Amino acid sequence: MTLLWRSVAWGNGTFVAVAPGSDDSQVMLSNDGVTWRRPSGPVPSYGWSSVAWGGAPANRFVAVASSGDDTRVMFSTNGESWTTPTTRVPKNNWQSVAWGRDKFVAVSSNGDDTQVMTSENGSVWRSRAGSFYENSWKAVTWAGDMFVAVSASGTGKQVMYARDGVTWSTRTSGTVPNQWQSVARGDAGAADNAEDDTIVAVGASADDSQVMTSVATPSPGGLRCISAWNGSTWSPLGAGVNGGTTSLRALNDDTLVVAGLFSFVGNYPYEVSGLATWAGGVWDGQGGGGFDQNIKSLLAVAPTTVYVGGDFWRGGCCGGITYTTTQPLPPANSPEWKTMSTGFRQPSSLTPGLVDALALLDDTVYAGGYFNATGDGGAALANLASWSGSSWNTVGPGLNSDGTGNTSVRALASDDARGLLYVGGTFDDT
Repeated sequence: MTLLWRSVAWGNGTFVAVAPGSDDSQVMLSNDGVTWRRPSGPVPSYGWSSVAWGGAPANRFVAVASSGDDTRVMFSTNGESWTTPTTRVPKNNWQSVAWGRDKFVAVSSNGDDTQVMTSENGSVWRSRAGSFYENSWKAVTWAGDMFVAVSASGTGKQVMYARDGVTWSTRTSGTVPNQWQSVARGDAGAADNAEDDTIVAVGASADDSQVMTSVATPSPGGLRCISAWNGSTWSPLGAGVNGGTTSLRALNDDTLVVAGLFSFVGNYPYEVSGLATWAGGVWDGQGGGGFDQNIKSLLAVAPTTVYVGGDFWRGGCCGGITYTTTQPLPPANSPEWKTMSTGFRQPSSLTPGLVDALALLDDTVYAGGYFNATGDGGAALANLASWSGSSWNTVGPGLNSDGTGNTSVRALASDDARGLLYVGGTFDDT
């Protein structure tokens, strides 16, 4: 039977190809790419559209289908014997599946807000809802440090990306409209360095824009707004960042967290929100909106907690501060960034509080800046507050005006040995 073969993958010493059809000939196997055979076991008669090999710890092939019953997925460790999941998956037109960061990610061309699903083993799947999934997503690939998917439809939102396969952001800058059908990563240098890679997508529309690339371009001058000193020499951090840095914090795992007035870092190919990490000689950006380059302060608490302060809203209600216990740092719009009650607000209730400084003293987080109340206006504050674990509280009588009406806290430092919190800013008396 002549079939329309849709996808091929290599793993465990075997090529596996899949096609839509009506019998066991929908899968063929080869160890050398020349001699092909059918699998020894039965194959469900679905519209198989894509197959991928997942490395350790999965160590199996996974195929997805655009038609069939409620189990439009099958998996196999050797390509010979295939198993379908015991749980249902959305009856979408699943178009593509990829493996990266210890999980499979599949995308579909329909299904309202459930056009992405993920699985660690190919057996148990979880739908990932999103507000811009209504496009006809055709392909997904692992691009070295993130998943990238392309769509055949959608105005200005035909590329989306996610570091974890769960929280997705759209890419609009530099993209062009087309019926994008496939996307792949080209590794131009070190295998573990995504900064020197090129991502290429191809489209089906008959015009001059049937190929789209995302190319890492080294910045001129080498050093940009950030560098490291080892006691005798300065060293660049890759290509640096394209704007000023406002705060730096080093984590215990040799990761540097960088915040500031920048939208691009190193050769990372996507826009970020003023927050990024440098680890192992590679930049990683936390995109997705939510901080808008308005981060002013950082606080790292062992082993994995990072607090971020600035003048931004979280969830439309909570101003100036957020935190996460997730590492690597999640995208800026991820729910893994948690609110701390309602945060803060400035004297104008329409403006989020400005958190310029953060410190930890005796396991208590202190925030200083320019704010006079909690975000909901429920508690009066005077530019300095302590976190009880569930609410923000005043610190003593607060801070009095410097006579100009611009009272604010600009810096905090803690001395755990003597139990002291040092406060600097523009104020007269406490």
